[in-house]
Amino acid sequence: MRWIGFLSRVAFICNVCFLVATVVKWIPNPPTGELMSAIVVLGYLVAVWINAIIFLCYALLLLLKKPLKQHIPLWLIFVNLLFLISELILLFK
Repeated sequence: MRWIGFLSRVAFICNVCFLVATVVKWIPNPPTGELMSAIVVLGYLVAVWINAIIFLCYALLLLLKKPLKQHIPLWLIFVNLLFLISELILLFK
């Protein structure tokens, strides 16, 4: 069960990269370089997939009647859900 907590935290980091990459799109002269490339890849590619995997795992654990909040803070679940919704809206837009 520790791995789901770890993956939730990794998803949060990728979601922050998604937020940074989205904000950078609106800057007139966006920064370039390897760090920015890594942020864009983590934000736009990895974040969507890891969020989908995380919420499938959450659903599976709920079906098995395993308690989530003992291993994952509720704020982290909520924030990752908000990011997943915004990523899906941006993806299908």
